[in-house]
Amino acid sequence: MILDKIIKSKKEEIEHHQRLRSLDDMRCRAKNAPPVVLMSESLKAGPDNEIKIIAEIKRKSPSAGFLRLDLDITHVARMYDEAGASGLSVLTDGPFFQGSLEDLQRVRAVVTLPLLRKDFIFDPYQVYEARVFGADCILLIARILEVRQLEDLMGLASELEMEALVEIHSREEWEKISNIKIDLLGINNRNLDSLKINLQTTVKLAQQIPQEALLVSESGIQSAADIRLLMKEAGVFRFLIGETLLRTQDPAKALKELLMG
Repeated sequence: MILDKIIKSKKEEIEHHQRLRSLDDMRCRAKNAPPVVLMSESLKAGPDNEIKIIAEIKRKSPSAGFLRLDLDITHVARMYDEAGASGLSVLTDGPFFQGSLEDLQRVRAVVTLPLLRKDFIFDPYQVYEARVFGADCILLIARILEVRQLEDLMGLASELEMEALVEIHSREEWEKISNIKIDLLGINNRNLDSLKINLQTTVKLAQQIPQEALLVSESGIQSAADIRLLMKEAGVFRFLIGETLLRTQDPAKALKELLMG
């Protein structure tokens, strides 16, 4: 399975990073990092029924292959910012997404929007990395984490003044974490085993989740029609969108059109 390969690769990556920068060093640097910008506040700004989009920056994905070989990270980040994104998601995985922590750092240098480090995070070291390289929020995938592990990583993120976007794909995953207080909850429409997309995943799961959680629908949103469907059937107004934007010649224009619904 692709997920198993990614996790194996990620463990090797963490070991390599720790040889370059010790955990103690990262802890020290994280504590002295600049103030964060809260993703939740940006997603809640304005009317409740206003469309909010976290726009994603990535070069490649296992499901789509290369999206933009000529991707200018900072240029796209500025375009997203000017087009009205509520936040940016930056892929930092190298082998499977052609991203890096340096990408996150470069984006942080040119925008003041809240930034999500999107990666396969399961080790505290990665949380410190995220803070040091400019993330305000981290992605935590329920599928790959035990409950205690998830709680510990969320706790560490909170200590570092960051937020966590906790991601689920199934009812089983929601039931596993439902006793944890979660402020930002992502529903991934993509099955991480088959890589297939189904927007009904958001529709079905949104009905089971308490209203206190801020819901974000992720993956497979390709048009304003998809957004209208999810607003109507799932009551979701916040979305994480990447491939649809990056496949166009003008990602900023595409983002503006989606924000109009």
